[in-house]
Amino acid sequence: MAPSLWAAHRSITCNQCQSDWKVDADVSIPASCICPYCGHSRESFEISKRLIPDVVQSRPITDLRIGQLLVIKKDGRQHVKRLVALPGDHVTLDGSRLFINGERVEDRLAQVHCTVPLPSFVVDRDSNRQQTRWEPLLERSQWNRSAQRQWIANVGQGKSGVAEPLGDEADQHDDWLCYSHRSVHGHGQRSPILDDYPGNLDLQRKLFPVDRLSLTGVAESSHPSKLIIGLWSEQGNRSAEIQVDGKASFHINFATAEPTGGLPVEPQRPIAIRIEGAHVTLSNLQVDRLIEYRLRPADDRAIYPLTIPAQFVFVLGDNVPVSVDSRDYELVSIESLAGVIDR
Repeated sequence: MAPSLWAAHRSITCNQCQSDWKVDADVSIPASCICPYCGHSRESFEISKRLIPDVVQSRPITDLRIGQLLVIKKDGRQHVKRLVALPGDHVTLDGSRLFINGERVEDRLAQVHCTVPLPSFVVDRDSNRQQTRWEPLLERSQWNRSAQRQWIANVGQGKSGVAEPLGDEADQHDDWLCYSHRSVHGHGQRSPILDDYPGNLDLQRKLFPVDRLSLTGVAESSHPSKLIIGLWSEQGNRSAEIQVDGKASFHINFATAEPTGGLPVEPQRPIAIRIEGAHVTLSNLQVDRLIEYRLRPADDRAIYPLTIPAQFVFVLGDNVPVSVDSRDYELVSIESLAGVIDR
């Protein structure tokens, strides 16, 4: 069940941006293929030999819990799917997005412990980019990118490295460092982050914007300071605060942030950072996106809203664009469950 579990596969590494991803071993890699992270051509790829499938273990089911990977017997074969709804749960739609009991599926899964975690996809590693996708919102900003690809904010110091006080507190409050996404499918034009699945090389489909993002990095300050990190979402923007005193790694995502207004974020500029303090250095900034489940054009919308009957469950596959699951076949009976995977 790629991208969480892989059958026989190959690993691709782009020598231009050092990004890597997996593809099915039996899928040919076309000459027109480009790196999903930087857009460079196949000529920059290193492709591994055939790698063995992921090794997993299953055990008998003692209880059913949201987020489990279940082994399902169907048509004489075994399939692996993720459990997202139990008997009595209500499945509804908002556009093409799936909701369980009024909550988006991926948000529900983010709140539980999944033995086999939900897959996430790297969107941007700033330390790998000579030409960054991050940029200060203000023309006269405290933020500067060093030769070591670190972002340094010195209050009262402008891009030239000499003292250029921003002025009043309102100016400092607006001095955000923003991630502006660039689409490799749109020749580097600004774009929302889309639900591309790099492992599906042989699939052509419409891509959709995603808004369940996370930011990781390392923050360092010689004086107590604070980072404010804003995240864009269709359901309302959110932010989180990080206290920085010394050097520490951080990880912020939609689930851990709080609803906040007045943030300079939008679909094409979904993440923003500002500081309160004297000096902060940021390194290894990485933007990731969580898997997002939605209906596909051919899926039957007429069955929703749906209440899961007794002795049945609703399951989804993590390779969302192509998975055969409860979106396009009948609900799974509990008696057809053969086990649960604990990895």
